[in-house]
Amino acid sequence: MSYEGYQQCLCTNGHYWTVDCYDHSRNDLCPDCGSPIAWENGVDLTNGSDPNDPSSMPVELEVATPAVVADLSVALDKLLNLIQPSPVDREAFLKLCIPKRLSEATYRVPKNQGRRSSL
Repeated sequence: MSYEGYQQCLCTNGHYWTVDCYDHSRNDLCPDCGSPIAWENGVDLTNGSDPNDPSSMPVELEVATPAVVADLSVALDKLLNLIQPSPVDREAFLKLCIPKRLSEATYRVPKNQGRRSSL
């Protein structure tokens, strides 16, 4: 049996990302801002998720600032009415453009979790 799992990571600015345990291209810098990892947690999925085994469950993180998402569908629909593409083009265009994430959420670095933390 081989190990299966991933690392939960937070940078010093609170950006969250995960890294598969077999991702050998991993570096310790945030993919959003380039800051170093402030906290990480291994999630062991070798035997699946088990609520009675904390190592197999991701840590729930406290949101510091929520993600900002803009639904531009009304404005884009008005724009499309002006340029009048075919219905197929309209549908494809809207799928590509909506919703648009303007900024990612940030999270507070957990304290007293027994995991690596430089803060």
